[in-house]
Amino acid sequence: MISTSFLNLCFTILLQKNEKIDETVTKDIYDIISFYKANSEKIPLSLQKKFSLICITAKLRIDGKDVDETVDNISSNEGFKESEQLIKQVENCNFTNDKLELALKRIKERKKLITILKDLPNFETVISQFNNNSYDDIEEFINSYERMISSAYTRLSEEKRNQSITKVSELDLLNDNFEYVLNQIQQSYSGENSITTGYSQLDEFLNGGFEPNRVYIFGGSSGDGKSTLLLNFVRNAVERKKTYEEKIGPTDIYIYITLENLIDESLIRLYCSISNKDIHHVNKTFADERYVVERTIKEWQESTNSAVIMSYFPPTVTSVADLIVYINEIRNRYKNKGKIKGVYIDYLDLLMAGQKFDLYRLEMGQVVIDLKCLVVKENIPCITLTQLNRSTFLKSRINIKGVGDTTLDQVKIGDYVKRGNVWTKVLKVFPKEKKKCYKIKTRSGKEIICGPKHNFPTTDGLKNIKYTGLKIGDKLFTMEKK
Repeated sequence: MISTSFLNLCFTILLQKNEKIDETVTKDIYDIISFYKANSEKIPLSLQKKFSLICITAKLRIDGKDVDETVDNISSNEGFKESEQLIKQVENCNFTNDKLELALKRIKERKKLITILKDLPNFETVISQFNNNSYDDIEEFINSYERMISSAYTRLSEEKRNQSITKVSELDLLNDNFEYVLNQIQQSYSGENSITTGYSQLDEFLNGGFEPNRVYIFGGSSGDGKSTLLLNFVRNAVERKKTYEEKIGPTDIYIYITLENLIDESLIRLYCSISNKDIHHVNKTFADERYVVERTIKEWQESTNSAVIMSYFPPTVTSVADLIVYINEIRNRYKNKGKIKGVYIDYLDLLMAGQKFDLYRLEMGQVVIDLKCLVVKENIPCITLTQLNRSTFLKSRINIKGVGDTTLDQVKIGDYVKRGNVWTKVLKVFPKEKKKCYKIKTRSGKEIICGPKHNFPTTDGLKNIKYTGLKIGDKLFTMEKK
């Protein structure tokens, strides 16, 4: 239950003339009071009028009334005549900066508490149904429990995100002070906290590199080198120039999460990248090469005061909530010895949302929202990949000088292509790679062309031809036709 002292604190905050008490704080107070007021049967009669007073005061402030106008409104309300003494007392109360910070902290904590309390009925329902054996099997209970936890986490993360983003929701360009917004612009666009991509033109376009609190998604067709690009981003981040203080300070930690390639494949790719060796040559001479792999990679990290942590997660069963738990484990492991600088995920399409959606695009939308909550919570960037359909990519439209509107696969070296209002000469065209493909034929006669690492959902879990032994006789899940 809410205490009288907290109610008095909320009322005092609402009538303080201080720029730190903005619309976000006012809305938080309104949400808190409204939540408890909805359960009015639990509020003592002696406090019900005070609840109403604070609720109306908060609403007036949200509607744009300043402190003096708000006091005039509530003082002229016949229902609050007996509160005149309290209003005068609060008007004459001025917080010091330290006391104000503590007060605002209490309000934020209470807002988080009611976010949790709103989920309690869901928890109680699931536990009650479990105790009453209302679930058909264990799987149904586990699915219900996971959905409940994921939904609760998403709401709490969104609350954190709302507190972390800019507090400016309105700016009167004629009358308001710009100071707070200008500080936000300087902080957001200075590039001081960005992680370099390693590519100067991309860094320039991205304002210095990958910025904290942002999700970056790079798309490409199968075999275009998306995973190689992501590992290059990791390598370039580790090898960035550092000041003397950075070299002797906490270790920069870069988390590389793969849901497609296993750790061994990702590790050998990274080794070849930092040692400038051909992967085919390394594989042929690996009996000798294996003795220098560990030493090379560790010396590379130590020389830059960095650490790369690679982790494999199973695809299509891993959610962003799982990744957050893992990131917290890494933070606890390093404690004051290191600082997480960025998360790299290979790749987006293999993550699952914490709740069920009828449409795949809606599920992916929820995954991206969850990733946004993650980066704001951790104050880091997330760099990830997405799979594009090959035929769509090659058939993308492009304007070639002298030819006109055509498809991307028609571009040749020496052509001029239009980018915005500028014609740019094509200096190189990468050839289409030929990769080994397989044709799978189902009992119904349907034929499927796939690569060796394409995962199929089967009755025994995800399987592919290269790693997990998809074989004749396996049963594939398919979409039921309506």
